[in-house]
Amino acid sequence: MIIETALICLALNVYHEARGEAFEGKQAVASVTLNRARDRRFPNTVCDVVKQSSRRKGRRRACQFSWYCDGRNDRPSGKAWGEALHVAHDAITGAFGDNTDGALWYHHFKSKPIWRSRLDGATQIGAHIFYNIRRKGTKF
Repeated sequence: MIIETALICLALNVYHEARGEAFEGKQAVASVTLNRARDRRFPNTVCDVVKQSSRRKGRRRACQFSWYCDGRNDRPSGKAWGEALHVAHDAITGAFGDNTDGALWYHHFKSKPIWRSRLDGATQIGAHIFYNIRRKGTKF
């Protein structure tokens, strides 16, 4: 049951974050999600990682993955959903390696989040830029 729940949560994240990406981009999103679940700075389950959000005083809810709290319908469909399920299954079972070299953060290449300046180790895979190393002395 836990593995099935993790599979669905991971597949939803891959679907919404990398639906239009080639396999390598979908794999990278899955890898970041799993890397976070293994890292002590993040929740320890895939579903909790995907659903992680925070509220800051006077600000709207901020989600780690924008699709999760954007107010849109999150129901997946079609061929892209099947592909996301396949990638999630392969990621969970270890059928492929981490092509992000341990990345914990990413963003679309067109966006310029302020936090990116605190990170090193950037690599681009498809439409996303991935970060795997924090600079010394920074707190995230």
